[in-house]
Amino acid sequence: MARLDDARNAMKALAKHTDVLAEATLEHGGVIYDTPDNLEAIQALRQHQLVFHLDEDLPHVQVSRVVGDLMAHVTQSYQRQASSGAVSDLVRELEHVVESYFFAREKGAADDAARKLIETQEVIASLINTLQAIVVRFTHYIHNRFSTVSDIDLRILENRRALEEAGNINRLLDTLTPSYLMQLARFSRELQYLLTKILARSLSRLRANLVDALHRLTDNLAKLQNDKEVQRQNHVIDAWLQHYERNPRYAPGEDILDEAHGRSPSLFRVEPLEIRAHPAIDDPSQREELDELAENALRRLEPGTLTDSNVFTERVEVIDQRGAEEVEPEDPLEQALEWFFEALPTLVTKQPISAVDAYYKLDVEEPLDFWMLALWESYNMRLENGEDLVPVELTERQMGTYDGTRLVEDIVFSLERHHAA
Repeated sequence: MARLDDARNAMKALAKHTDVLAEATLEHGGVIYDTPDNLEAIQALRQHQLVFHLDEDLPHVQVSRVVGDLMAHVTQSYQRQASSGAVSDLVRELEHVVESYFFAREKGAADDAARKLIETQEVIASLINTLQAIVVRFTHYIHNRFSTVSDIDLRILENRRALEEAGNINRLLDTLTPSYLMQLARFSRELQYLLTKILARSLSRLRANLVDALHRLTDNLAKLQNDKEVQRQNHVIDAWLQHYERNPRYAPGEDILDEAHGRSPSLFRVEPLEIRAHPAIDDPSQREELDELAENALRRLEPGTLTDSNVFTERVEVIDQRGAEEVEPEDPLEQALEWFFEALPTLVTKQPISAVDAYYKLDVEEPLDFWMLALWESYNMRLENGEDLVPVELTERQMGTYDGTRLVEDIVFSLERHHAA
């Protein structure tokens, strides 16, 4: 009965202090700090040997390994759910719901369109929450260095598996580009706000955290591999030490290098150390910058681009410009948009204003479709900011090749339709 009572009391202590144990094992590497709030939990858990003091001088206790194994076991289903497959399924569901929304709007089914818009919000929230859970799990891996696993080879295997999963998530996020989200939202103001504002902002932050996790997991893998090499060398040294202790008169011969086949080369010979460095190329946002740097470097190495070191070079006077302010030139497209919306309230009183006509009169350098898209985005942003703008109407035509698809030919700003209404 005493054994049964001990088990019951231990289970009660686990149930009573679940929050403290869960936070310690999943977020703090199995550490519970000696604070007044944790004093009762530490005393109760120490009574059942569920926590212990690794060093009496340290201001914290360590959660027993059996508790850490229990937490790892009960969270396996959650870990399987928070994977690249779940994210991919959510992306496909998002595409399906958006297509259903546009189909319902084309058919004039306002209730169905409103319901699909709510479903879109729910899918986006699920996608963001799933990605956040994955990044948090990688952070947990980084902090505890897979401490729930004792064998170093198994730790290395788990680290490599986490790296592979993080790489898959990173490659999936690389496909969710701003242009893809804009294409998915089309000309719907509601979807543009959900996809290009809320989702894009969250994806940017999560992508940065994921790249940081990739770097740290790579460093952790290198440390584990180094620990494994040190462990192997210690075993070799211990083997030699035990051999000398059993055979005090043993003297190695000249053929020691041949006899040492399979043992650590660092114990017998010196080899040159090869130093390598690799750029951080796993961040998709840096890909264009890296391509440009590589192209510039190759141009400098082309024949005739390098000058002879013996040729006299004209002396150039260097002026100290530290602290000087450099004025960034305004983007011509942004400047054209500002001119357009400043003059629009005056010009529209005389006649309707066409975006296509304004494109040619302002002599915009960008392509016409780029100007139309930028003008439409600027108009919607000004509406969201509460500005009083001129009513707008889209001039569209049905595309015969694709059923239900319309091509926007012009954006017309007019007061006549507003007065008529």
